[in-house]
Amino acid sequence: MNTFTLKCFYHAAVAFTVLLASPQNYAALVNGDFETGDFTGWTFYETEFGGIGTPAVVLFDTNGDSIATNSARFNVGQVSGPCIGVGCGTQGGGIYQEFVTVSGALDINIDIAAESNGNNAAGGLFTLLFDSVPVDSFDFGDIGPSVEGTIERNSLSFSTSVLSGVHEIRILIERDAGLTSFVNDYVDDVTVSGDAFIPSPPAFWLFGSGLLGLIGMSRRKKSA
Repeated sequence: MNTFTLKCFYHAAVAFTVLLASPQNYAALVNGDFETGDFTGWTFYETEFGGIGTPAVVLFDTNGDSIATNSARFNVGQVSGPCIGVGCGTQGGGIYQEFVTVSGALDINIDIAAESNGNNAAGGLFTLLFDSVPVDSFDFGDIGPSVEGTIERNSLSFSTSVLSGVHEIRILIERDAGLTSFVNDYVDDVTVSGDAFIPSPPAFWLFGSGLLGLIGMSRRKKSA
């Protein structure tokens, strides 16, 4: 391999790195299906009175298709925190993540579920916030306080038009702090789509295209 070829490969690697770091590289939402087995890409938060327990990624059939997949589980309404009992408002919290878009249409969809542990009634209020504004919600209400393992399922969704830039998706789960136990609340398959959401071109395609161009340059130089 001659010096010119080595230089070609070096410049291709540099160009590849620049492309990946470019603001025009609109990467997909990170770990929206929790298939990493953890909360990579997500940040936790709690309401004033706290109460999401110890979040974990577990196998659970969140969307009701009879297939258990990695899902985010929260124990909302833990009996702990600075204020417990009637008059303390709600306990809860959730996760959020920022992502980049171009201008255009955007669609967000999320699968949610609530599971009774046999000693509660309220399944929890789920709220989807986009750029800090509540855009959809679902209250599971009474999910059967005397039956352990009772499961209710639903989804959250939102469609809008956005300008190019950084946006935030936030999922909030709340229950009354006066309740004396927690439930298992689940989130899975957080998807963002639409023509405002542009996934990155495959890395190998970018790199391969660069190498093809450099090979052509090398051949022209030799024939000169």
